[in-house]
Amino acid sequence: MVYPNGAVVPRYHYQSVKTKGDNEMDDQWGIAEYDPEWRSLFLEVGRNIREALGDIADRIDHVGSTSIVGLNAKPIIDIQISISNFEDVSQYKNKLESIEFVFRKENPDKTKRYFRKFRDIGEHIFMSDKRGVTQSN
Repeated sequence: MVYPNGAVVPRYHYQSVKTKGDNEMDDQWGIAEYDPEWRSLFLEVGRNIREALGDIADRIDHVGSTSIVGLNAKPIIDIQISISNFEDVSQYKNKLESIEFVFRKENPDKTKRYFRKFRDIGEHIFMSDKRGVTQSN
């Protein structure tokens, strides 16, 4: 997690890895051997997100399979951002687009907002209302 003051605290979550063919993203990404650089990449991206969003983001967490040390995974850095005013997309959309994330407004899951960016590795952001997300410290 990247706090507003820039401090970083790791947080690990388990997320199942789907088999090839379960969705459109699986055709683009295979399972890769664990890479210790995934954590460094999250820290870099997390700091950029914190700089772009400032205090709008209550939490920025590395979630999903790449957050688990030693686990082979699809090379996609999943990032969960929790905010107080989730419904007001205008407060964060342009800020995330300024750091090259693309908003996917067609996301059918209305409990979160979805952004993504692709370089050599995929980066996905899931925005959620902090009041509707179970979080542990």
